[in-house]
Amino acid sequence: FSKRDKYKRIGQAVLGFGMLFLGLKIMADGMSPLQGSQLFRDILLQISDNPILAITLAAIFTFLVHSSAATIGIIMILSMQGMIPLIPAIFLIYGANIGTSFTAILSSLGSSREAQRVATAHLLFKVAGVVIFLPLTIPFANLISSFTNIPGHQVANAHTLFNITIALAFLPFTDFFASLLEKIVPEKKKESDIEPKYLDYSL
Repeated sequence: FSKRDKYKRIGQAVLGFGMLFLGLKIMADGMSPLQGSQLFRDILLQISDNPILAITLAAIFTFLVHSSAATIGIIMILSMQGMIPLIPAIFLIYGANIGTSFTAILSSLGSSREAQRVATAHLLFKVAGVVIFLPLTIPFANLISSFTNIPGHQVANAHTLFNITIALAFLPFTDFFASLLEKIVPEKKKESDIEPKYLDYSL
C-alpha cells in the first residue's frame, strides 16, 4: 500500500520469498502421504537405477513447468523426506538444468539471431556440463556429503556447485564458444539491400 516505489519493490521481494517458501511447505505436506506408497517408491527405485531415465524425466518435467527452481524444490522435498538418496537426486538435478534451457530455446523461436544464439549457448552449456559431470557423479556426491548430512542442504549445494563449476570451466573458452555459435546459428541471408533496419520482427 506504500506510495513510494522503493518500499513497493522491497515488499514485492519479501512477498516473493514468502510465496516461494510457502509453496515448498505446501508441496512437502502434499507429498508426505507418498512416503507410504509402494508404487511411488517403486517408481523412484526405477529412477535410481537408471540415470538416463532420471535425467530425461527431470528435463521434461522442468520444461513443462517452465521452472528449474520448482523441480529443484521438489527434489529437495523428496530428499528431505527420505524418499530419494543423494545420487539419484543429483541425476534429477542434471535433468532440471537441461530442462530449463528448453524454455529459452522455445522463447527464442522467431526472435533475432543473437537471441537464438544465447538460447543455443544455454542448451549446449548445460548439456556439456552434464556430460562432464555424469562419470564423476559418485565422487561429486561424496564431496557434497562431506559438507553436510542434511539431505535438503545436499541437494541445494549440489545444484549450486554444479552451476558454479561449469561456469568456471567454460569461462576460458568463451571466444571459441562464441565462434562455434555463429557457425551453428549463422546470420540470415538478406533477400535485398533495401529493407527495414531497426524493426524487431519478433514484435
